[in-house]
Amino acid sequence: MAYEFYVTPTEYTIAESNGIHHKLVDQRVRQYGWDKERAITQPPKVENKTNKKWLKVAEKNGISYKTFLSRLKKGLSPEDASTLPIYYSDHKRRYPKEYTEKAKQLGIYRTFIWRMHNDWDIEKACSTPAMTKQEVGKIAKSKSKWRAEATSRKRRY
Repeated sequence: MAYEFYVTPTEYTIAESNGIHHKLVDQRVRQYGWDKERAITQPPKVENKTNKKWLKVAEKNGISYKTFLSRLKKGLSPEDASTLPIYYSDHKRRYPKEYTEKAKQLGIYRTFIWRMHNDWDIEKACSTPAMTKQEVGKIAKSKSKWRAEATSRKRRY
């Protein structure tokens, strides 16, 4: 029991006779923590050759590996998963495309989203340029109540 990770030469030959490579046996026992009996008797998974063929077709059609696999999981045949065109939808769009494009051109897309979340008018939100840190600081300084109190009080020292 002390050397569970040690695979004897006899066990390697048993694995070879079952069609299991010795490196796979080592990996199963030492990395995955399988017991030796299971590691030398359970046959390795066989790759699905048909999916590889259809995956190449999918890549030629501009369908990513991830999309291909998700289509297979949803129950599509490999042929359909690799040949059906990708469907893009605008139904999830929150704001009209022309406004988001205008905001992207001005480089304020994230600011536009924040402004819309904070109930700005859509036209103003996409056309008002973002302020620099200096501009924000000047406005904050001018509107600060502490600034007004400091100027109205006289120093007494």
